[in-house]
Amino acid sequence: MRIKQLIILVFSLSIALSCREYIDKKTTNHQYFDKSISDTISTEKLIAVTDEEHLQYGVRVAYVNEKNDTIIPFGKYAYYGTDTLEYYANVIEHPSDSTYGRQIAIDRNQNILFDVVMFDNGPEPFVEGLTRVLRNGKMGYANKFGQVVIPCEYDFAKSFQNGRAEVAYNAKEYFDLEEHKQVESDKWFVIDKKGNILKKDCDIDYNLVKKNDSIIASFDMKTTMEARFWWNRWNNMNEPNLREATIESYRLTIIGDAITVFRIQKNKKAMKLIEKLQLATSKYRPEPEDFPPFHYSEKKIKASEWNDFVELINQMNFWTMPVNIDNTVLVNNDSPFLLLEGITPELNNCTKRNYHMVIRETSMDTTIIKKLYELGNK
Repeated sequence: MRIKQLIILVFSLSIALSCREYIDKKTTNHQYFDKSISDTISTEKLIAVTDEEHLQYGVRVAYVNEKNDTIIPFGKYAYYGTDTLEYYANVIEHPSDSTYGRQIAIDRNQNILFDVVMFDNGPEPFVEGLTRVLRNGKMGYANKFGQVVIPCEYDFAKSFQNGRAEVAYNAKEYFDLEEHKQVESDKWFVIDKKGNILKKDCDIDYNLVKKNDSIIASFDMKTTMEARFWWNRWNNMNEPNLREATIESYRLTIIGDAITVFRIQKNKKAMKLIEKLQLATSKYRPEPEDFPPFHYSEKKIKASEWNDFVELINQMNFWTMPVNIDNTVLVNNDSPFLLLEGITPELNNCTKRNYHMVIRETSMDTTIIKKLYELGNK
């Protein structure tokens, strides 16, 4: 019996989905007013009054100042929740023929700022300092001053939670079986309060992050004679411990017969690239004093060049890459090793770490290497 009921339920749902009627959006071309910074300076507050028995949704409304002078007269608007107009008021268009029109937001000069999003039979509330608004059927966000701070360009936008909101350029609305309005889209994405697109989720293996932590914590090139040789050469390069750095930095160390170090760093608005090269010594087991001096160069780089490099770092998913993929250690003198490190003042959004390192033979994406050589040779 249960199987039969389940089959009937699935069949019913499939019919309901196939017969789903989407809500048509009307195309409009209304004009809206954009408030300037000077418009956000509050002057006198206006108070909502009505000539009907109670001030409730839908009654005729006017707005007066403290001297009881009428600033916004009766005859155009109905009350929609704004008792005191400080920066703007939510109202319902209410022409003299007593029919209701759009739910809109107006300033004290009756400029229309946007259409109001309905929430639970009333205007959309503020969530984390922003409210959803509409302009010609498209959604965006406005602040308490009535300024549209994230443009109305989305088919649908959800309220902010923890500084993030889901939005979609292509979305459809429909009523479900219980007559509740629903929204669907195949391409939701996440924005911050400045309208910047964020990753919806990190999609990372947190067990891998913990394994990376363990390898980084135990990383030591002194464990073998060959590793101690590399460690001595490394110390001779006078490079800082990047894990203790206080500015955003990335360092690529190429270890072969020679050692090459690229360190790109950002200190406030100053960005630079440091390059060091130590050539090979003729001795098979040289002591530290036998290492030749390293060549040093330093140059300023442009903000655009810095941004391009960081974008490459993010494209290769550096912060979630395994530290080591083949358990190799720095003991092989026949092929170069690559050591890429990064440190940021703030924790990474996904890993919640601010330092990471990746050790590879020559299998690492060479785009980063090419980019650093390109910056060094400009």
